[in-house]
Amino acid sequence: MYKQINKKAFTLAEVLITLLIIGVISSIVIPSLIIDMKDQQYKVAWKKTYSVLSQASSLQLQANAGSFVGVFTSNGDMLNEFSKSLNVVKWCYSSPLGVCWPNSVRYLYGGTPFQPSAQPSFILNDGTMVAALFNNTTCTSTYSSCGAFRIDINGFKGPNQYGKDQYYIWVNANRILPFGSQGDPYSPATTCIEGNTDVTNTGMGCAAKYLYQ
Repeated sequence: MYKQINKKAFTLAEVLITLLIIGVISSIVIPSLIIDMKDQQYKVAWKKTYSVLSQASSLQLQANAGSFVGVFTSNGDMLNEFSKSLNVVKWCYSSPLGVCWPNSVRYLYGGTPFQPSAQPSFILNDGTMVAALFNNTTCTSTYSSCGAFRIDINGFKGPNQYGKDQYYIWVNANRILPFGSQGDPYSPATTCIEGNTDVTNTGMGCAAKYLYQ
């Protein structure tokens, strides 16, 4: 005489409910993971770009007796000097928007897209876009700078936001420094805070914050 064995299994309804729960959790978790991964990629690319420009700065300072004072007289001069130690594949001395720089950008935590000012720019061989903002020959402007570079680490690809794929670098008399460095006007404490309702300049101080994380 055979003994009957009762086998228990999930019903179709139970399986469907389980799959539904997994689907809901995935729809919540996966997008945030993708965003986090992209943010990390932006930060890594920014650190690489800063390293490249820092090396170029060191080489050109050596060629100019350790100082940029008197070296630059225009935006174009800044680009020309640094290009000597960089692999530039495209130049835009005039009308750079849409050619060597995205037509619109936005701040990090809010605000509508806006058209940036148009400065001479070039594109590096890895797609990085660099625009020059000359201040003065004596390097005594804001934060003791000769000027600044505006950087887009991934070219025309989005999101074209300050603090994501776009950053600023001060060009001082004897070194370059990221915006948000100690003592400069763009403190990360006020210009790189998630949820900051004052969108003006939001994201500018992230250059230093992300570089040293």
